[in-house]
Amino acid sequence: MKKIKDKSIVLDVCAAPGGKTAQLINAGLDVISVDKNKSRVNLMKENLKRLDFNTSVICSNFLNWKPDYTNVKGILLDAPCSGTGTLRKNPDIIWNRDKSEISKLSNLQIKLIKHSLKILRPGGYLVYSVCSIEPEEGINIAKKVALWANVKLSFIKSYEMPELQESITTDGFAQVLPFYWKNLGGLDGFFIARFEKK
Repeated sequence: MKKIKDKSIVLDVCAAPGGKTAQLINAGLDVISVDKNKSRVNLMKENLKRLDFNTSVICSNFLNWKPDYTNVKGILLDAPCSGTGTLRKNPDIIWNRDKSEISKLSNLQIKLIKHSLKILRPGGYLVYSVCSIEPEEGINIAKKVALWANVKLSFIKSYEMPELQESITTDGFAQVLPFYWKNLGGLDGFFIARFEKK
């Protein structure tokens, strides 16, 4: 891939199969997508081609990936997680997850956040999300990161979560629970936190 010098970019990390990348491109952002799963990366390329979106897609383990540019203004890190927020459509998760696995995942999530902050330029934003309702993968991690010297918590505002204002915590995170919108059949649960690099 050629060097990108003149424009600020946004990274979509753990990006496959590409739905979030497509949303970011549709919002007018210059996006580079990174994922380590080759088959999912191929699916993402097909999806983006079908949508007629042209962007760079990199098949690499993000923890080992070092870009040769310093103008990353934003990173969307949709981290690997237990997926417990998707129980309503994946009920087998409750039988296939245990505390040791969640502990391993939360350690990986912290590593991904640290690596993201190394790449992100000062003043840039990191959005951390998981489709989990486990505090070990969501609010506990976000509270820990918010105490780091090189970041400042960027509160999520109610207007940014239309019709889900109740998901915004007093700490400024968003924790969507599966019973929200129950009159419409509910939602997948997920957690979002946003940080600015100092």
